[in-house]
Amino acid sequence: MKNSKILYILCSGDVEMNIQINEVLYKTLFSKIDNIAFVDLKIKYKNFNNKNHSFVNNSYNYKTLSINTISELSKLLKQDCVIFSLCSHTPKDWIVFFLAKIYKTKIVYQNSLGETVKVNVNAGSVSRIHSFLKVFKPIKFLSLTYAALAKLGVFQNIDTFYTTENYLEVKYKNNKSFNRVKVVNSKFYDSFLENKNSITDEYIVFIDSNIPSHKDQVRMGFVPMDRSYYYCKLNLLFTSLEEITSKKVVICLHPKYDEKNLKQDFPNNLAVKYKSDLYIPKASLVLFHESSLINYALIYNKKLIQLTSKKFNDFVSENIKSWSNAINAPQLEFDNDLTKNKLMKILQKHNNNGYKNFFDSSIIGSGFEGELGSNQILNDIQNYYKIK
Repeated sequence: MKNSKILYILCSGDVEMNIQINEVLYKTLFSKIDNIAFVDLKIKYKNFNNKNHSFVNNSYNYKTLSINTISELSKLLKQDCVIFSLCSHTPKDWIVFFLAKIYKTKIVYQNSLGETVKVNVNAGSVSRIHSFLKVFKPIKFLSLTYAALAKLGVFQNIDTFYTTENYLEVKYKNNKSFNRVKVVNSKFYDSFLENKNSITDEYIVFIDSNIPSHKDQVRMGFVPMDRSYYYCKLNLLFTSLEEITSKKVVICLHPKYDEKNLKQDFPNNLAVKYKSDLYIPKASLVLFHESSLINYALIYNKKLIQLTSKKFNDFVSENIKSWSNAINAPQLEFDNDLTKNKLMKILQKHNNNGYKNFFDSSIIGSGFEGELGSNQILNDIQNYYKIK
């Protein structure tokens, strides 16, 4: 009898963007599983016409279903299916976890990015009153509300949690929110194995974190750094580095950076999106604040400098601190009137003492070097959930 169980990749954000940031995984799943589709979840509380649609991405036809009403979502979750969740835990997506609980639909969730950032809103530099206000900002309150409702059984638990960080397997072993925890290799490692990009040292690469415009810090109640100040100081640093090294600085833009601002923000540099895996292997030096894309630089063992500032808000500073604790890269206050001598001194540093430990624990956390994390997920889904 033919297996009819379906794998639905449920996405409440931009489907195409999600494919682009984890391309190897979706290429693997769609090439090996017959019963699979993306679900573009856009719940509207009014009736309107909708059509199922598909689009082409890198020569793969990814079947994509549009779900626009709660009724349509209910019909989908009633099927013999497993949900691969790309949804958030914010209220707009709570209906997914609520209905999944009612229909006993299995949910799997992936965190295979090798990210270490854990934002601590109660940073030591914040006053007690300020800390209290930060904790009870709406986003934090909603997160705590979700966790409480999940514990009460209102929402469906995650059946399988795929993570790249091997310490989480022990940490979550007895966590009732996850029925299973499976450690897989990072998506950055997948890209490294699949693409086999040429390795040179012709550029300096800056990994953009969209510091003045990143909405997460605003949601948490923090005021972003002044845009004009940030880009002025950053471009002065780039100019100095190019003069010293005779190498061009290439900007690897954050996925949510608004490219209409390019001429104003980065007037003298090549700036690219979704090409970090192409340019980081060609870097002699990688500059960053805090970004999961630094995984590529670690895989290629590139020289790193972490750019800091005393004017960053606590949200950004804590993320920077998390990465510093994880890999211990040399740091530079990019807005502190740098002289050429100071820059030359920092350029001579290459402290990679923390790289190997991070590589082993968070990039190939499964312990199996040379294996695609995408294949590890595929094999687990096919064997455990019997989806072919």
